[in-house]
Amino acid sequence: MSSSTSSSKVTPGGRGRAVRIALMLLIALSLIEAGTREALVPTSQDLSRYRSYPGRARSLVAAPAPRIVFIGNSVTQRVPLDVMKSEWQARTGAELSVDKFVAYYSTLTTWYWMAVHYFLKQDLKPDLIVVTYYDGNGLADSEVMEVVNLAQFFTDADDRPSLFAYDLTTLEQRADYLLSSVSQAFAARDRIRDITLNLIPGYRAFATATNSLNFQYEHRRRLGAANPIHTYRTLHRFVDRARREGVQVCFVAYPNRPERPGTIPYELDPEVLEAIAEAEMLHVDLRRVDGLSFTMYEDEVHLNAEGRPVYTQKFTEELAKIWQPR
Repeated sequence: MSSSTSSSKVTPGGRGRAVRIALMLLIALSLIEAGTREALVPTSQDLSRYRSYPGRARSLVAAPAPRIVFIGNSVTQRVPLDVMKSEWQARTGAELSVDKFVAYYSTLTTWYWMAVHYFLKQDLKPDLIVVTYYDGNGLADSEVMEVVNLAQFFTDADDRPSLFAYDLTTLEQRADYLLSSVSQAFAARDRIRDITLNLIPGYRAFATATNSLNFQYEHRRRLGAANPIHTYRTLHRFVDRARREGVQVCFVAYPNRPERPGTIPYELDPEVLEAIAEAEMLHVDLRRVDGLSFTMYEDEVHLNAEGRPVYTQKFTEELAKIWQPR
C-alpha cells in the first residue's frame, strides 16, 4: 500500500477526536447560552425592562384616560413622569396615566416597531404616543438598525416579511436578526464585551468622554458635508399606521444644548412637518425652551436633574394647548 493512499484515510481515533471536540464545543456553547439567560438577563436593567413592556402596555391601556406612552431612547428616559402628571393636573384639572418605553441608542425604526409590537398589533390603543427627536434628521430613515433588540423583543415571526422588505434589507442584517432571535448569547455579545471592558478601572469615564467627542465630531462633520438626500419611509409608515389604528402621535423637537446661547441647534425639514400634518398628527417645536441654560445639560443632548423639570413642564404646557384627549 502506498504512503499516499494510507495517509488520506481518516483513522477511527481521528474521527473519535473530532466528535469529542464537536461535543465539547456544543457543551461550551450551551453553557454560555444558559449562563447568559440565567445570569445576564435578570441582572440587566434594560433587558429586564424590555421583558416588562407587554404587561406594562396592557396596564397603561387599562388605566383611566387620558393615557400617554413615551417611546424613545435615552432622551425620553430622562423625562420625569411625576413632574408631567403634576403639571398636567394643575393645567387641566385631570389626572394623567403615562409610561415610558425606552430603548437606548435607538432610532425611529425601532420606535415604530415598539409601537406596533406592544400596542397597535395587540389592539391596545393609548390616547397619545409621544416620540422625541433631537436632530434635524432625527426622523429620517437610518442605516443603523437595532437588530438585536428587534429580534429579541420588538418584533416576532409575523413581522419578518415587512421587516425584511423595508428595514433589514441586507444579508448581514437578516442573518444577525435570525441568529439573535434564537440565541440570547449571540444577541448579547456586545453587552458581554462591554461588561468585560467595564471591569477595567477608568473605562466607563473614558467611554463617556469618547462618546461625547464622537458626537461633537459627527455634528461638525454633518455641518461641513454636502447636504445628503434624506428619505422618510419609516415616518410615513408610522403615521399612516397610527392613523389607520385611530391612535394619535405627537412628535417633539427636543432642545439640544446650542453651540451659542440664543441660537437654534438644528433646522426642521419641511417634509417632516408636512408628513405629520397630512396624517393629522401633532408636532411640538421645543428646540428653544426659555429657562434652560448650558449648566442644565450633562452633555450636548441630555438634561441634568436641574434641567429635566424645566423641559417637562414646558412640554406639558405646550401639549395641553394643542391636544384634547378624545
